[in-house]
Amino acid sequence: NNDFIYVTSKIASLMFLKGQTDRAVRTQALVVRVSERVFGIDHFNTAFSIIELSNYIFETRKFEQSIALHSLAVLVFDLVGGPLNPSSLLCLQEMHLLFAQTKKLGPSADAMEELLRRNERIFGETDEHLLFLLGKLAAMKGDLGDFKEASILQARKSLILKRLLLNSSAQNDDYARKIIDEKITDSEY
Repeated sequence: NNDFIYVTSKIASLMFLKGQTDRAVRTQALVVRVSERVFGIDHFNTAFSIIELSNYIFETRKFEQSIALHSLAVLVFDLVGGPLNPSSLLCLQEMHLLFAQTKKLGPSADAMEELLRRNERIFGETDEHLLFLLGKLAAMKGDLGDFKEASILQARKSLILKRLLLNSSAQNDDYARKIIDEKITDSEY
């Protein structure tokens, strides 16, 4: 039942905090199995228990297994709440970080691209919320040697910054305008 799942998950968390990572992994694996039976595979609670297991496994340096569990959790979150729910977006962001930790720039960039696509659907293709993702993805594409794609992403970022400058009430303030102009110029290079 729900109480058993909650309490057992907390016990696994305490084991993890005490440095008993292997016991925490085994206990959290039990939580995942029970969650699948109680809630079904297509439930938010099951996906969250999978994420917790993935995080414990990551600490044991089994990166591939951790990434596979995060991928499963994204699928479950997408199934339950659609691709634009906050849990899917957060899980994709964590996957990007997992790939980056393992120095797998290609898959890390793929996760970041999917995160950008989903955020574009939420905010629109020219919204200021995309600035960080565009800059980060452009840098990753540059590291991968895809300079054409990196320059396109940087140009999109520059366009958003220019639009913000034009719509900004700070354009009357010379100092603020100078700072914004410098940021636009920096983003173009």
